[in-house]
Formats: sequence, structure tokens, C-alpha cells
Amino acid sequence: MSEIILFLVGLGALQIIPTLVPHPAGREGENLFLDEAYLVPMVLALKSYETALIFAAVVFFVHVVQNKSHVKTLFNTIQIAFAAGAGALIGSLIGSLPGAVIGAIVYAAMSALTVGVLLSRLEQRPFKEWLFNDIGFRIAMLVSSLSLGVCMQIAITGYPEIFPLVAMGVVGFQMAYQRARNVGAIPALVRV
Repeated sequence: MSEIILFLVGLGALQIIPTLVPHPAGREGENLFLDEAYLVPMVLALKSYETALIFAAVVFFVHVVQNKSHVKTLFNTIQIAFAAGAGALIGSLIGSLPGAVIGAIVYAAMSALTVGVLLSRLEQRPFKEWLFNDIGFRIAMLVSSLSLGVCMQIAITGYPEIFPLVAMGVVGFQMAYQRARNVGAIPALVRV
């Protein structure tokens, strides 16, 4: 039960402090999160539907608190629940830590592609342009998130008393990404 509370609190904190990936020509940007870090241990600790419900509840709650539009709240809640549920199901079918990591990659790909298709259609620009926009930064965030997820799983299984510290460390890492991104330090580091 304490792990579920930490998953809820940690995911909620990540949703509040997104990292913005600006789009070319001053178009609206896209928010990225380190959600995969929480998904890795969730795949191994929870049922797939529980993981989907937790992700959906967090996104819905944060969108309501932030007074997002009803359409955006509905779209994001449904797409995140579907992507998290699919990633969790695939991860649990494969099993063990590698399965959880693969499930988290499936989640990241499904979520990113769904949002990318929507933004491309809404902004009437080629999907390829969105796909390759800041690809180095996207990959760096995904690899970092997966690495942190493996660390959280190791903490849960081997050192449960430090799990809260590792879980909150993920939030701190998201904050550092956001800050570095806002001051322009990251693009030069991960340009492809």
C-alpha cells in the first residue's frame, strides 16, 4: 500500500513539473515527463489495470487542479491510461525486470506517437517534423527515466527502506531537467 501512495505522489509531482520541448517556428511545445521511471517498478508490483488506473487518476487529478480544458483532460487521461495499461500488460507478459523495461518503452512510444499524431494534425505540419524535433533530448530523457526505473525496482526488492528516497530522487531529476532546459543548457549537450 505504501508503494501505491508513493507511485501516486511521485507521478503527481512529475505531472506538475513537466519538461517542455519547444516546437519549431514558435508553435506550441510538448511536455515530457520521467513517467517510465515509475512504470518499471509498477509493472512488477501491480496488476496492469492498477497501473493504468493510477496513471489515469494522476493525470486527471492534475489536469483538473490546473484547470485544463475538458477536451485536453479527457484526451490526456484516456491516452495515458491506454498507453500505461498496454505497456504494463506487455511488460508483465514478458516478465521480470527486462519485461518491465520493454513495457516502459512501449508506453513511451505509444504515448509519444499518439500525441505526435494529434499535434501534427492540429498544427497541420508533417508528422516527420514532430518526430525528429529534439530527438536527442527525447532519447536522453527516456534512457534516464528507464535507468531511474531500474534503480527504483532495485530499491524496492533489495532495500525497501530507501525506496522513498529513490522515488523522490526521480522527481528531483525531473526538476533538474526542467531547469536546465529552461536556461538552455541541455540542447547543446544532446544535439543530434
